[in-house]
Amino acid sequence: MNDYCVISSNCISGFWYRDVVGKEYEIPFIWSIVRLSDMLTLIREFDTIDFENSVAVMSKGELKRNDGDEWAKVVVDGKINVYFVHFKEDKELDKEVKVGISVFSPDVLAYTEQAWKRRSSRIPYGKKRVWVFWDDAINTNVDLEEFISISEDRKDELFVLFTPETDKTSRENLIVLPITDYNDVPKHAEDLKTALKKFENGQSSIL
Repeated sequence: MNDYCVISSNCISGFWYRDVVGKEYEIPFIWSIVRLSDMLTLIREFDTIDFENSVAVMSKGELKRNDGDEWAKVVVDGKINVYFVHFKEDKELDKEVKVGISVFSPDVLAYTEQAWKRRSSRIPYGKKRVWVFWDDAINTNVDLEEFISISEDRKDELFVLFTPETDKTSRENLIVLPITDYNDVPKHAEDLKTALKKFENGQSSIL
């Protein structure tokens, strides 16, 4: 399990590193959301993206969620938006306070930028990449076939699609897993662990 570098479009990667493999975050996409269009760019250009060329800014109205629409985001190399929906600003605090997976900071942009730079310096370029896309309301009307198609061209990487669509099936280096509870991402991180173990063991039936 430690041989995989898990990069996800939502918080699964955070639960993967913290709870499944229990190790220091080795990617900057922890507790964040990446939309499919940006995820595809990330997959295609990962080795040439300048992750240090980044800036933290506030976004408004770019994600539609029940608990608000203004978030700190990091714009990476001028082409990829990474939304940190668990980083929140509280001007009355003197320092950062962690509550579960959320962080409250007196300066959310400074905290976001620092966290990004610290974690992006650890990216393990030599590890096998596992790309995890979570099909949810934030990504409505996207063409999942693009994610599936790119997996066919990149046999040296592994792709995982969490989706409620029952017509999607696993194939060579694509694992399709059902979303059974949108609010229970930790459980689905365990589902990912089980699926990867089966994949490692060469089991043809992944689900």
